Amino acid sequence: MPGRAGRSSERPEVLRDFGTMVAPHDDITGMALGWLVDGDERRARLADLPSPFGDRRGGRRIAAAVRELVPAQVPQKVW
Repeated sequence: MPGRAGRSSERPEVLRDFGTMVAPHDDITGMALGWLVDGDERRARLADLPSPFGDRRGGRRIAAAVRELVPAQVPQKVW
């Protein structure tokens, strides 16, 4: 449709199972009610899928990698 914003995302895996793209004139209330009505079924389906946002351990893995790459330095007194 000319003049209408594209329905794309940099995270298509989120939209496939975990979310809904909403355009400016979409019926947001109807979409939300639809999610609530089939909430139990949706939760059961999502329970076995890995989160597209990661496993909540990324920060720890990054910190561990930095500690391995950057040697610890003993702070020197400055006065």
